[in-house]
Amino acid sequence: MGEVYLNLLDGQRKKFEDINLLRVAIDDYFEDCDERRAPYTVSGLALALETNRKTLMNIQKADYYTNDFKQLVSLAKQKILSRTEEGMLSGHLNATGSIFTLKNNFGYVDKIEQVNTDGNNTNTLEMNRLRVIEANKVIECDT
Repeated sequence: MGEVYLNLLDGQRKKFEDINLLRVAIDDYFEDCDERRAPYTVSGLALALETNRKTLMNIQKADYYTNDFKQLVSLAKQKILSRTEEGMLSGHLNATGSIFTLKNNFGYVDKIEQVNTDGNNTNTLEMNRLRVIEANKVIECDT
């Protein structure tokens, strides 16, 4: 892919100037993966675009790219995300590796949520645990 850097006022350089060249390069990457039966990856796409993962991940945040560029990259990343989820859930991709890429490239996180349903600011799980302890003490006292 012929890459052209543009000098910008803030000293940063724009990696991609021609959206059509970018579109062709992205399509070529996915076709190559399909031919080789290789999984789609963010780092693989970055390599095919002669850039790095960080640059690819930051295109959507960069002010100097138009919405067309941002949308094209977003759709390419969405295609990778979709294929990763499908491969993991179908057993065609290693779950641990898939979870790693989901966390590192797509913002997925492991978290535990506690829902407070008693209407005040106390932790419902802790209150239920205390009720069980109190109930056991009452039972112990009665015997």
